[in-house]
Amino acid sequence: MSLLEFNNLSPKRSDSRKPFKLVVGIGALVGVIALGSTFAANIAINTGAPIEFGQGVAQTTACDNEIIMTPESSFVNGTGSGDYLFTSITVSDISDSCYGKDFTIKAYKNGENSPLPLYQTGGTGSYTEIKVHDDSGDFSFVDGGLLDDGITNVTDGFKITFYTSGPPSSVALASALDVDQISIESADGISFGSLSFTNNSIVYAANDAFKFGTNDFTIETWAYVSSSVSSTDGATFYDTGSEVNYPGGFAFWIEGDKLKYRINGCRACSISGYDIEVPMIWYDNWHHYAVSRTNGIIRLFVDGTLVASSYDTNDNLPTVANTLDLNRNTPSIGRLDGYPTRFDLSGKMESLRVINGVAKYVSNFTPPQQLIKEASTVLLLTPTSATTLFLDRSDNHWVPSGASDLPSWSTDHH
Repeated sequence: MSLLEFNNLSPKRSDSRKPFKLVVGIGALVGVIALGSTFAANIAINTGAPIEFGQGVAQTTACDNEIIMTPESSFVNGTGSGDYLFTSITVSDISDSCYGKDFTIKAYKNGENSPLPLYQTGGTGSYTEIKVHDDSGDFSFVDGGLLDDGITNVTDGFKITFYTSGPPSSVALASALDVDQISIESADGISFGSLSFTNNSIVYAANDAFKFGTNDFTIETWAYVSSSVSSTDGATFYDTGSEVNYPGGFAFWIEGDKLKYRINGCRACSISGYDIEVPMIWYDNWHHYAVSRTNGIIRLFVDGTLVASSYDTNDNLPTVANTLDLNRNTPSIGRLDGYPTRFDLSGKMESLRVINGVAKYVSNFTPPQQLIKEASTVLLLTPTSATTLFLDRSDNHWVPSGASDLPSWSTDHH
């Protein structure tokens, strides 16, 4: 890890946004730099006289012994005043020796050991670090509250922006005057696998977190569906109630030869949007499947392409602790108990993310290669080993309510 120090910060008027570049070495080992005015450089940040930053280079055992970091600050107006905030950072000139690595970036105030809060998303708590995975030159967030629009690929690197429109939106928090050090560390990336289903399921106990009401929501998964699924049964990604004929929930599944979203218990009702479906043609390969609801509109996506949509204005989603039938409020993955079949998933699921309160997708998009925890995530499964197979990486840390019918570990992934 390399620490980059920026000293003698006293803002004066200049361009609203200007970068300062630093060449650093990165690695899994920690290297601390004592930087002083010897390497100081004048950097114009906000029109007028310059701000002076200390600069330096340290090299350790690294995936790359020289990269370029370009932090940027912006003047942000506030009520009665404003501040110069640390708003983005670009990391470039990353060599292919870093393929498969994860980068962790933090910022520090002079003389303090705790990292500075960098950003906040959707009114949640602040985040003090950023983790980015290098997938053969394609970069994505590993964890944190920034959404996918907060990172973009650049030539041999990536740019992270701490303020995004969302929804939910993100805002930068760190004052440029406080940023004295920036650290970057490289480490081996997570090795992913998948959950292997053959008439298996994961069931969770009922909880308010899974009460969707009329909220927007997003459910998405990277999954491999076997063509052994027959035209008379199907496969379930996510279900809110474990029974297709129980009202008060929904299912995201494959029924026979159709991919669909279904409002449970409405086979004979006239509710608009009770079944949204499209012919299922995506067998025997890895695909990204997603369903979202925003303002009552349901959308189905496959590999980022909108394939079906309808309109659903009903408060049809689960209520909690229904004493007449608790199964209605028991989220399950891989199985939906219905008549005449149980719609078991035959295949593999690399990851699954359930977001309550946010519709991430309303039009075509590029599927995230790695599902991470974001604002309003209530369930996140990204198995990395047999020992973390059922680890919920959301803040809820759910555990399955039963252990007799769980899927197994597979090293396969998309």
